[in-house]
Amino acid sequence: RAFRDAAFKRAHRLGSVNSVNVVRLLVQVVHYFYAYLRLPEGDLRPPEGSSERRARVAVPCGAGGHLAAGLLAQQMGLPITLLAATNANDALHRLLATGELRAHGTVSQTASPSMDIQVPYNVWRLLFVASGGDAAAVRGWQADFGAGGLTLPPRVREWLRVRVASAAVDDA
Repeated sequence: RAFRDAAFKRAHRLGSVNSVNVVRLLVQVVHYFYAYLRLPEGDLRPPEGSSERRARVAVPCGAGGHLAAGLLAQQMGLPITLLAATNANDALHRLLATGELRAHGTVSQTASPSMDIQVPYNVWRLLFVASGGDAAAVRGWQADFGAGGLTLPPRVREWLRVRVASAAVDDA
């Protein structure tokens, strides 16, 4: 009710930060750095074929906001490897695994309702980062998705593959 009362909201300077708001992504980036800096040294392991010590971070994904923030943290130099974890509503996993995103219509009700999303609305931020900031490419993918589905070019798929693993699990 407080947010519906414009005078109260103005008088108390109330605002909200949801995953559509870019400020939330920036706060999430800070969380990645905060968590990384508190890890015991023994929890940092080099990825196969590398000597750089990295933290592995499992990221529950519904809309993709936490994953987009993780990619931003990586771009800022944070040595982390990301694992995108989805439930049975696995659109983000399918995108990462196949490079394709198509709306599947029905959302499955699961034990993790905040992840029950078929169109991860932060996917465009994720793809903006993955494309090197190519807004025209993102607009094209949005148009393709609206026309039935999108297929990422090999360079973007490879960029994502190097930085993010993914898995989908069900409630069983």
